Amino acid sequence: MPNAGKHNVNTIDSFFKNRPSHANIREGETVSFLEKGNLVKLEKRNGVVYETSFVEHGKKLTSSDSQTIINTSGTSDIDAVIAGTGLDGGGLSGSLTLTVAAAQTSITSIYATDLIIGEDSQTAIDFGTANEIDFKINNSAELTLD
Repeated sequence: MPNAGKHNVNTIDSFFKNRPSHANIREGETVSFLEKGNLVKLEKRNGVVYETSFVEHGKKLTSSDSQTIINTSGTSDIDAVIAGTGLDGGGLSGSLTLTVAAAQTSITSIYATDLIIGEDSQTAIDFGTANEIDFKINNSAELTLD
């Protein structure tokens, strides 16, 4: 179609008549539907389903079931913080704090162009040079893999 805009072949967009089960949403899929006159968008990324509800300005979104719904009163305040995998804390009101759990078991990849891992600056594994890994002791590369 001419002038139809950018088309992402890896993105799946669907519009449903009713709320689908989270189990039926595929990875990378975005699902939209109308619920009680409001537009709701569900998106699955990295196994987590994210929900966004769009309501008319000045109206409040309410929940009659067990789902967490954010009150969108037209202001930019955050009304709820939910701790995901590897985080502790969160809540629905008041002063909220999120902390990173000591045991991170759900992280599967770390990518950085200048990553250094070590006890201190003197003892480290340095990934800072492309296609090379330096094992440093006393801040000197004792072993280089390339």
